[in-house]
Amino acid sequence: MSKQQTFGEEAAPEVARVYFRPIKIDARGIPKPDETTVPQTAEVEDLLEYIKDKKLKYPTSLDEANMGEVAYDSASDIIENGPNTNTNVKLFLANFCDSLQSKQRTKDKYAMLVCYCSDFLLAHVKTERGMSIQEESGDVELVRRFLDVDNILSAAYFEDLGPEIKFSHFTDTDSGSFRNFLGVSQKRFNYRRKSVQIICHYEGKSGVECKFEFGNDQMEERWLQQESLRFQNGKLDLSNGRSHNIKEIRWGRSTYEVPQSFMSEFKEYSYELDGQGRRYNDLRRLPGEEVASIYGDGIDIVDRKTEVIIEDDEGQRDIRPKGELPDHIHVMYANNTIRLGANFAEDIFHDLIDTTDFSLYHPSEPFASNEYVLNGLSLLNIDIEEIAPERAQLLNTIHDHLDNATGQTLRRCLGFVFLHALADSECVSIGYKNGLNQLINLNHGATRQHDVVTTKEQEGDGLIEYKDKDDLGKEDTATSIVDNIEKESRNHDEKVFLWGIDEGSRRVDGLRKGRWGDDRVSSIQKHVLDRLEERDMNYTDFELVNLPIGENQERCILVGILY
Repeated sequence: MSKQQTFGEEAAPEVARVYFRPIKIDARGIPKPDETTVPQTAEVEDLLEYIKDKKLKYPTSLDEANMGEVAYDSASDIIENGPNTNTNVKLFLANFCDSLQSKQRTKDKYAMLVCYCSDFLLAHVKTERGMSIQEESGDVELVRRFLDVDNILSAAYFEDLGPEIKFSHFTDTDSGSFRNFLGVSQKRFNYRRKSVQIICHYEGKSGVECKFEFGNDQMEERWLQQESLRFQNGKLDLSNGRSHNIKEIRWGRSTYEVPQSFMSEFKEYSYELDGQGRRYNDLRRLPGEEVASIYGDGIDIVDRKTEVIIEDDEGQRDIRPKGELPDHIHVMYANNTIRLGANFAEDIFHDLIDTTDFSLYHPSEPFASNEYVLNGLSLLNIDIEEIAPERAQLLNTIHDHLDNATGQTLRRCLGFVFLHALADSECVSIGYKNGLNQLINLNHGATRQHDVVTTKEQEGDGLIEYKDKDDLGKEDTATSIVDNIEKESRNHDEKVFLWGIDEGSRRVDGLRKGRWGDDRVSSIQKHVLDRLEERDMNYTDFELVNLPIGENQERCILVGILY
C-alpha cells in the first residue's frame, strides 16, 4: 500500500482511518460511507492486538477463499492502493451490507472498516440504545464505541504479507452470511458445527427426553445417502421402524425448532452451495429489491455453466467463476438482468429430455428442506410441501412420459411443456421464473418441421392428443378447442394437446407463427376458459402456448395443457 495514498508523507506519524455506514439504508443506490481519523492510535492498536490474540481464527489466503468477485477486487485494491471513500471502500462495504440477512440489518447495526498501516479490519458492529451520529465530534465518539470489542459482532482482519494477502476472522453470532461473504466454507472449517444433536420428547411422559447425536459426515451418510433416517411430520424416523417426536435440533450454536429450517441449511452445507447466494447477489437486480445493481445499463452479464461473463460496451470482459460445483448440479443465475448462455441452456435442456440424473438450483431462493424430486430430476429450490398438488401431479405425469418416451421429437415437445408448467408454478421465484423462460426461449426451434413422432411414442395412457391444424376450426377456434377438451379428457386428469401434428402420419407440419402470436393465443385461452366455465367442466386450469419450431422459427405447434 502506498503511504502517500493512505496516511500522508513517510515522516508523518501513522493514523488510523475509520470508515462506517449503517447496514440498512432507505435510499436507493450505493451510499458513500462516513470517514474519520483516530490520531490516538493506541486505541486502535489495543483493539487489533486483542482481536488478533484472543479472537481471530482460521487464517486463509484471499486467493484460496471463494469470496465474491466484487468483494475480492475491492479488498485487493484497498491493500494494494489504499482506501478510497468513493471507490473501493464504498463498494466493499456496500457488498458486505448486501450480504447480511434481515436480523443483522437492524437500525443499530453498522459496517466498519479500520485501515491502519498496510492492513485493515472489517467489522459488523452494534451501537448502544439511543446512540446517534451528531455534528462535529459526535462521529468520533461513535467510532470510539465501535472500537470497543464488546460491540463487535463479527470481524475479519486482512494482512499484507508480501506475496499474498491473508485474513483471519471470527463471529460471535455464528453468522453464516458473514462467512459466506468472506467465502470460507463451513464444511472446510467445521467451526463449532461439528455435530448434530436431535432432541426428542415423548408424549404422556412429561420431562422425558432423548438425544440423538451424529457427526456431520454421519448425518450426510445416513440421511442424504442411505436414507436410514428421515425427517417426516415433525418426527425422526429410524431404520428400525421407530419414530421419535422432535423437540428441537441443535447444530453448532444454532437451534432449530422447525426441522425444515435445519434440513435446508444442512443440505446447502453438504452440497457446498452456501456461497452461491453471495455470488448471485453480487450480480443481481430483481424487481422490488432495495439495492440496485452496481453495473450500468451498457453491461452484458451472461450465465454459463461454471462462470459468469461480464462484458462492457467496449468489449472488455470480466470472468467470474462460480466456484467448485458438483458435476450433477446445474446452478443457474439467469434472471431479468443476467442472460442465460446458449450453450448452458442447451446442456440443461438435453439433460432434461435425455432424463439424465441431475439437479437444478437457482440462488435467488434458499435450499428446499424437502426438495421436489421427479424420477432422476431434483429441483433443489422447490419444496414438495409448497407446490400446489394439482401442479405437482401435472409435472409428475409429464416427466413420467418424458422418462418413458424413446424418440427425440416427442422428448423435445414434452421438455418444452414441462419447463413451461414449472415456470408457471406459483412457488417459483421471480428470478428463477425468468431464468426458466430464457431456458425455454433458447431451446425454441429444437423441434423441426417434417419431424415424425415414432410409433412407439404414440403408446401410453392417453396424456397426449395429436391434432392437425384444421382441427382448430376457422369460425370459432375457442369452441373447437373446448369441443376437443370435452371429447378427449374423459377419464383423464391431465391432457396435453399438440395442434400442428398430423393425426394419421404423426408428421410435424406446424402452424404459421405469424397467425399465432402471443396476443392472439392469450385471447383464445381466455375465451376457452370462459366456455369451460359455461359448460361446468371439472378442471383446475387450462393454458395455451405456442412452441416455435425449425431453425427460422416461422412455424409453431400450438400446445394446450389441461389439468
